[in-house]
Amino acid sequence: MKIRLGFVSNSSSSSFCIYGCSFGREEIQKLLNADEEYGFDSYDFEKKYNIECYDYENEYYIGKSFTKIQDNQTGKQFKEEIETKLKTIFGKDIKCSILSEAWYNG
Repeated sequence: MKIRLGFVSNSSSSSFCIYGCSFGREEIQKLLNADEEYGFDSYDFEKKYNIECYDYENEYYIGKSFTKIQDNQTGKQFKEEIETKLKTIFGKDIKCSILSEAWYNG
């Protein structure tokens, strides 16, 4: 039996792994005072705050991928940077964690 130790990718699947927080659709619209008619625009949000935003099944996952850690940055510094940014954006005590999701489009 062969065991693959590296990253495995499949064109029919999608996934992410970030450090950050998640919000339901209504919760994030309320926190950001988003327009009720147009809602929350994750693309504009990413551009404005330089942070990743994934929309999956009415849940928004917001944070940064571990591939974005700087060469001179420790894991602790990376996490603190994200927590500080998210607390500034959302104006509340945010609980961050490692968030991952994967799904298959078959």
